[in-house]
Amino acid sequence: MLYFPSPEDSIEVNGDVQMRTQYDVLKVDNLWQLHNLTKLQLDNNIIEKIQGLDTLVHLVWLDLSFNNIEVIEGLSALRKLEDLSLYNNRISVLQNMDSLKNLQILSMGNNNLTSLENLIYLRRFQQLRTLNLSGNPLSEDEQYKLFIAAHLPDLVYMDFRLIDENIRDIAKVKYQYSIEELSQNETLERLKREKEEKDQQELDRHKAAYVEYLNGPYLFENMYAEDVEGTRLSTLPAVAELVEPYRTKCTEVCQNIFEYGLKHHEKREAEMAVFNECLQEAVMENQEAGAGKIQEFQSKNNELLNELSQITSPEILDAKSLQYSQDIAQLMDTLLNLEIQVVDQLEEIIKDYERNIAELVSTFLETMQGLYPSCS
Repeated sequence: MLYFPSPEDSIEVNGDVQMRTQYDVLKVDNLWQLHNLTKLQLDNNIIEKIQGLDTLVHLVWLDLSFNNIEVIEGLSALRKLEDLSLYNNRISVLQNMDSLKNLQILSMGNNNLTSLENLIYLRRFQQLRTLNLSGNPLSEDEQYKLFIAAHLPDLVYMDFRLIDENIRDIAKVKYQYSIEELSQNETLERLKREKEEKDQQELDRHKAAYVEYLNGPYLFENMYAEDVEGTRLSTLPAVAELVEPYRTKCTEVCQNIFEYGLKHHEKREAEMAVFNECLQEAVMENQEAGAGKIQEFQSKNNELLNELSQITSPEILDAKSLQYSQDIAQLMDTLLNLEIQVVDQLEEIIKDYERNIAELVSTFLETMQGLYPSCS
């Protein structure tokens, strides 16, 4: 059976949007409407595959217990998830949960987990405090408790019980060397990952400035990378004497372009910041002016209503009604004029920005064209 929930299926409890299905669901779809859902209960169904959850970015609690799930997948978008239950499914491997950095409670009991080594995967969840693996084949291993206590030192509860400190001490001694090696490998992996992230951020900055791969001999080397004949010629003694100075000169030019490009990018960023500031200031001032006019009208309207409640003369009531209609018309004209005014202001701001950016780009291109001939 396919289930297509609607917003009416969800309820709000203490500010949290929650939903629970009451059917033999095979596949859940159409959840994009429930963007603010924080709690989703899909237990006791016949779901075979985790899917359709990508839009539930605010989900904190997810229950998929008592289903027919074989593979952990489709959870990468749930970065706020804290409590996950996959109890009583058919899962044999812990995987595909790397993005769940806030995971605190994980229930994986009554599945088909067989490998203690696979539990090392859970070390990446630094917030994990409660874990249930009872009912899995690996829980019958005599080293089960010691292995978990040693490899998941921050875990507090295992299989619904508080982890005994004596168990922790014994586990530390038993797995001391393997844990030290594992920690060292994790540190190296973390440093490698941090370096890759830093390098990627730097590359993104260079791309934004249109100078990627110009801070070195990369351009020159790429010119020869696919030039087979040029590479062969460069090995000849007479040609080699010419290539190396040319390589050095091109690298210097590329470096100059790179440095100038970064500085010019900062100017463009500054221009963009000024543009956004002017844009927001114009809109804010206009909104405040409009809100002031509306508030002024509402105050006057309240006074008029008080007067009308005390007037008995039809002539005076007609006059007041006419005045009220005129006030509304005047308010509409005022708000319309404010709208026209802000549109004119925004158009002028955009024109100034386009003109300034065009000048910056023109200067940048002229400078680049002046640098390239020096490499010829």
